[in-house]
Amino acid sequence: MNARHYKITIFLTSAIFFVVLAIAVCAHSFSPPTDLSHDLVVVENQHATLAKGFEEEAFEESTHTPLTIIETESHTSTDAAVEQEDEEVPSAETQVNTHAHTNTNSAESAHEQQEKIITVAMHVVPVGADVEDYIVTTYDGDTVYNVMTLAKEDGFAFVEKNFPGIGKYISTILGLKEDKRAGFYWSLYINGKYSSVGVSQATVHDGDTVTWKFERK
Repeated sequence: MNARHYKITIFLTSAIFFVVLAIAVCAHSFSPPTDLSHDLVVVENQHATLAKGFEEEAFEESTHTPLTIIETESHTSTDAAVEQEDEEVPSAETQVNTHAHTNTNSAESAHEQQEKIITVAMHVVPVGADVEDYIVTTYDGDTVYNVMTLAKEDGFAFVEKNFPGIGKYISTILGLKEDKRAGFYWSLYINGKYSSVGVSQATVHDGDTVTWKFERK
């Protein structure tokens, strides 16, 4: 019941009260005074009871309606918070899958970088003979020993010796063997610089030039 209906009800109740009062006053002339007083008391009690009932009904409506709204808003806020939490916090399985996918991509990128194809030139410079040239296609970071092995497909030949802890040692290239008495050995150069490591440790990159020189040491 809103304020407007409440006012109309009070007005009608008051009107009824005065109509009843007027009837009681008119009837007073035909009945003893004690009856009039009794009638007035009854009418006043009825008016007070009716007004109290309207006030209690209005009070109940004013207190119950906001409570319902508050409960509804609270329930809506709780649902929204749960949905936000579900959206923001990924499951453990999702995190693991994402981490695994990232690691896989990193491994693939490293593998692609390692598998980069390069071209290396190799020259053999013997004493009193023509220089032999070879072009080898391999992977970036490959060893000189593997480059020499791949060059066998083009007729390159060598004899190696294996020393544990040191690696491969080249004693003969294209049939020309080292001469310890004369002091001639095969020396390895990469891009014109003498290599301080053997063929098992020396690596090549795209455009490098590997040169074997048969020279006195």
